[in-house]
Amino acid sequence: MESLASPISGLIVGFLTGASLVAVIAVGLVALGGWNWGRPPIAAARTALRALLLLDDFAIACHAAAFDKPEFDEDDPEHYFMHSDEPIFALPADIDWSILGTDLEEALIRMPNSTRNVSHALDHLQTQTSDEKYFEKRNSEYVRLGLAAFELADRIEREFGLSPLDRPAFFQPRQELLRERQRRRTSDLEDASIARAVFGSNVTSIFTARNAKKPER
Repeated sequence: MESLASPISGLIVGFLTGASLVAVIAVGLVALGGWNWGRPPIAAARTALRALLLLDDFAIACHAAAFDKPEFDEDDPEHYFMHSDEPIFALPADIDWSILGTDLEEALIRMPNSTRNVSHALDHLQTQTSDEKYFEKRNSEYVRLGLAAFELADRIEREFGLSPLDRPAFFQPRQELLRERQRRRTSDLEDASIARAVFGSNVTSIFTARNAKKPER
């Protein structure tokens, strides 16, 4: 019986020792990787903060562009200038954004392209339409981009448990962009309603009452 007990005891001790060793190694790897009881790694949290700051700066630039009013030259009314620069979203090339996860990385690396596309589209529109139409599109596009940047910043803030950025209470760019978007939507609906009232509908109802003879029996 002793000869059988010894191997069993050895196996139990070996198992417990091995399990303890695995646990120690796991804890060590977690500590080295920067994990702290389920929180993201320190490197990822720092990268997330960098992304959050970039998005906030870009969103504020979009806010400035959206509410910018042209100043016309008194001597030459056809010429004007804007007070704010065109918003540019540039990602530093020396940062590995993949540490944030596939979805956030893809959303981030798409932002510069979206910004350039808006800039190119506005440049094209400026040569094709009236100044008033150009200013309207400039406003609506930068409202859209600014809110998209704020929404992406919110996702990063939530996922990595970052504290909200400090901002003066009297300056709330996101709320102003949201109000402007709602104002534009309301205006578009009113314009559509007026157009329907003026021009009517070009669709004839298939349910219009008609006089029909009953078939003779």
